[in-house]
Amino acid sequence: MKSQIQTKGSQNATGYTNPKVDELLVQGAKEQDDTKRKAIYDEIQKIVIADNAQYYMVTLKNFTAFDKKVKDVVALKGGDILRQNNDQFMDWWLEQ
Repeated sequence: MKSQIQTKGSQNATGYTNPKVDELLVQGAKEQDDTKRKAIYDEIQKIVIADNAQYYMVTLKNFTAFDKKVKDVVALKGGDILRQNNDQFMDWWLEQ
């Protein structure tokens, strides 16, 4: 869910942004009490529904694998290297 509705989420394809939702996502990730955490995520759902944002029911895992011969690949934290920086491949080269 976080990757889809957080302002800079790696799967936020719609560009949805809401500072209150971003704040609640941080709070929910830190909250240890199950009852309080559920209340936080319930509030997030109410806000997202009220904003009429597009909400995905499935989250895909992002990963990219490269052979060790591919050089100058820079890993991007929290995202798919091919999707989030599609110009980076211009700098890659193969070791002979």
